[in-house]
Amino acid sequence: MTYQVEIAFAEEERARRVISRSNSRVTGKYPGLKSRRMHYWESSLERDAFMLLDVSAEVVSFDEQPVTLYYGIGKKLRHYPDVLVSYPNRQVFVEIKTDREAHSMEVVTRTAYLIPALARHGYGYRVWTESEIRDRSFRLSNLRFLLRFGRTEVELTRFEWLRQLFRKHASLPWKEIVGHPTDKGKLSALCRLILEGRLRIDLMRPILPESLISVGRM
Repeated sequence: MTYQVEIAFAEEERARRVISRSNSRVTGKYPGLKSRRMHYWESSLERDAFMLLDVSAEVVSFDEQPVTLYYGIGKKLRHYPDVLVSYPNRQVFVEIKTDREAHSMEVVTRTAYLIPALARHGYGYRVWTESEIRDRSFRLSNLRFLLRFGRTEVELTRFEWLRQLFRKHASLPWKEIVGHPTDKGKLSALCRLILEGRLRIDLMRPILPESLISVGRM
C-alpha cells in the first residue's frame, strides 16, 4: 500500500484558530518557559500536556497546531495534529486524546495511516493518551507548584550561591535550601532551576520539606 500525505505549514503561528468567543469548550493560554510565548490550548488535557513538554529535558521545543495534513488516496482527508514536538534529532507530530477518543475507529485508522506516511517525510506521529499524561503520580501537581513560583529567571548571585552549595553537597533536603521560614527568593530560584533541569527532585512523589534535591545540569 502507498501512503500519501501532504504537509502544509501554517503561514501564521497556527494552522487552525484555537481561541474564539464562540467556543463552547474551555480554552486558554499556557505561558511557555522554553518558547517565551503563549501556547493556545483547547482542553485542560492539552494544557497539562504542554506543561509536561515544557519541562521535559528531552524536548527542545513544541508548537501547537503548526500544520494541516492532507492524507489518503483519492479523496483527501484533512487533519490538524495538536502539537509538533522537536527533539534533538527528530520531530514528532502528537495528537492528544482521552483514552476513549484514542481507541475510536477514526483515530486508530488515521494513526495507522499517518505513521508510515509521515515517516517517508522524516516525521514521527503518535497519540498521547490521558492515562499517560495524567498518571497516578504527583507529577502534574508538583509541576503546577513549581510553575507557580518558578517563572522568574534566577539572578546570577543567587545561582552562584546555589552552585557553590551543591559543590559541597551531593544532595540536600528541600527545607535546607529554602530556609526556615521559607525565603521567597530562594524558593523561586529553586523552583526555576528544577524546571530547567539544573537541579533534580523526584517529581513522582509529593514535594515535602524532607524531599532531596540533587544536581542536574548546572
